[in-house]
Amino acid sequence: MKKYGFKISGCLGDIVNATPIFKYVSRCHNQKLLLETNLPHLFKNNPYIKKIYDTNIGQTIPDDVLIYDCNIHF
Repeated sequence: MKKYGFKISGCLGDIVNATPIFKYVSRCHNQKLLLETNLPHLFKNNPYIKKIYDTNIGQTIPDDVLIYDCNIHF
């Protein structure tokens, strides 16, 4: 089974706009997502996120995960 992840950093508005995308992708693939962000506290209780990687302390999503980089599109 493939794992899916997202990279997102930036302001609160970008993150609020991305939240429905997380919900949609999580439901389509019937699994929780991995997330790499500089604002991990905003996703702490998100029911669609399996694990949060904090870029402020150098954490990154593993290489075997299919990643969608939201920073390019927002």
